[in-house]
Amino acid sequence: MSSLISLFSGAGGLDLGFQRAGFHTEVANEFDRKICPTYRANFPCVKLIEADVRQLPAKFFPDNAVGLIGEPHCQSWSEAGSLRGIDDARGQLFYDYIRILREKKPLFFVAENVSGILAFLFPNHEYFVGSFSPIYMSRNRIRSWDKLAFTVQASGRQCQLHPQAPKMVKVGENRQIFVAGQEALYRRLTVREVARIQSFPDNFQFLYTDLNLGYKMVGNAVPVNLVYHLALSIRGALLSAGVSI
Repeated sequence: MSSLISLFSGAGGLDLGFQRAGFHTEVANEFDRKICPTYRANFPCVKLIEADVRQLPAKFFPDNAVGLIGEPHCQSWSEAGSLRGIDDARGQLFYDYIRILREKKPLFFVAENVSGILAFLFPNHEYFVGSFSPIYMSRNRIRSWDKLAFTVQASGRQCQLHPQAPKMVKVGENRQIFVAGQEALYRRLTVREVARIQSFPDNFQFLYTDLNLGYKMVGNAVPVNLVYHLALSIRGALLSAGVSI
């Protein structure tokens, strides 16, 4: 009775958090075939459907799932983007999440997204190297070891810098520079380092040949520990209601 349907599964951050809380994903769906090998490597017992969710009838998913979890694409709703929302094809994918939710009627659902959707009325891996754009250099990109980390970006080029470097120096309203003589200390975090920030265990495999895909999988994931505590709360509510888990 603890089985789940997972949509827009990505690398499996939501799935791992719920798994740790005693749930198990029965059927998952992910469209990006470059990400699917990572999901399969970490969840070998889950039936993964590699297909466009818009082309999947609800019959492909189990009728007895206790919950539906998923991360519908957030780029269309992100306040850091153009906020095209439902006018963007990616934003419309949320309708398919709702479609399967309505047809399967699980006891609960979790849909992770960004705050912008509320305007909708409805071992160290390698690290990205390359130039730093003027936009990147417009603000400090370093947090010290004892401070809350910046949001993990789904892009190597935009990844925050390692805490070993000194804080960047503000020299203008929208311009910061590295401390002179300390330039060698300024490097972006590795894929494994940002995975740790997202609370993925070190034995979780991220499979890729394109380095930026590694950053994309981690940056688009939900922090595993956050999901775990959310899943525990849901589990407690179901047990209190007399549902067998």
